[in-house]
Amino acid sequence: MGRVIVTGTSTFALPVRGIPGSVRMESPAGMTSQSRCSEVIQATASEVLGGARRDDSCVIQTVTRSEEALRAVTNWLLSAARDPLRAVQEWDMDGMTVVQCGALFCAIRLPVLLVEAMASPRSVPVMVDAFLAEVLEGGPVIRCNTGRFFYALVEPSAADRWHVRGTECLGRGYDLGVPSLDLTEHPGYTASYWAVPVREPGVLCEVVAVEQFLLHGRHLLALEEEQPDV
Repeated sequence: MGRVIVTGTSTFALPVRGIPGSVRMESPAGMTSQSRCSEVIQATASEVLGGARRDDSCVIQTVTRSEEALRAVTNWLLSAARDPLRAVQEWDMDGMTVVQCGALFCAIRLPVLLVEAMASPRSVPVMVDAFLAEVLEGGPVIRCNTGRFFYALVEPSAADRWHVRGTECLGRGYDLGVPSLDLTEHPGYTASYWAVPVREPGVLCEVVAVEQFLLHGRHLLALEEEQPDV
């Protein structure tokens, strides 16, 4: 096993530190409710593992467009698990499972303090998450509350060319704790949740965008450290 890294539809204006004006952020239209999301995940997992029954209450007869996307993402993530059956059970019981990095995606660590330095108000998780969704253009991000890191999911080849000093891109040889797809709110009942959910299989954060984000955040933190205490 590799190294393990455990980790509604409203509209609002989001002010961003260091960026003039406000960014307008909207939740995706037609988002599946959390309870419905759980049902779809369970139904999809049963079908993937060949365990679905015709009379299973989790089997969805009418699938909306958003539910089709959820099924596709569930299949995609399960394909990175060493044991898909165990992964489904862990999602169901614990809200978390572990998948391998390097095949579907790599994960770049973003310190929470750095991310919060760029978002305003920095103490409100929903606003910080919305800020990340905006600047990383909807690319998927996991927040790990225990380790105080965000993990931006990027293309699998990113680890081979990542060169930002003091940060790490987790590729082959690493495992990543991945929350159930219905865990999209802070704090949730697990150590991690999807700060920015996966929209569809293979749609990831742009490596260049993450790099620029990190460098700008470091610059802001350096400026704060230089300011004398009042």
